[in-house]
Amino acid sequence: MTFHFSDQEFRPLLNETSEAATVTSLAARREKTPWQKEIVDTLCRYLELPVGWDGYRGQPLRHETGMFVLQVLNDVMDASIPTPQIVPTADGGVQVEWHQNGLDIELFAAAPYECELYVHDHHTGAENVAVLKDDFKPLDSAIRNLVDYNKHLYQIGHAG
Repeated sequence: MTFHFSDQEFRPLLNETSEAATVTSLAARREKTPWQKEIVDTLCRYLELPVGWDGYRGQPLRHETGMFVLQVLNDVMDASIPTPQIVPTADGGVQVEWHQNGLDIELFAAAPYECELYVHDHHTGAENVAVLKDDFKPLDSAIRNLVDYNKHLYQIGHAG
């Protein structure tokens, strides 16, 4: 999956009065799934964080980074994928995390097209780190592995 982010499609939203209103306006244009509402609400809160929110010089989430992460998630998420945890980073980025059934998937987004993916399979001990710019196939693959593993566990639990 190659991902292309463009401010052009958000141009009508740039006249909103706050960063949070922009993200909310984008999400309102589509029918929302349960994960979208939760993620948009979280991103909006992080856009409004005060400088120093972490007790030091933590910056609020940058608008363009929040929009980029929302678009990435819209491209990779479907109803079978658990909603990730979203964590702000002190530099104005965000980390998207799934920790389930011995699998850790963490996507750190410093800015649009400046992402790092960390995947740790606690069952095998395998750890992988990848820099992601515009090809998010490794993220999609890691999430599909999580979903497949969840299905496998469900089948084992309901066999017999």
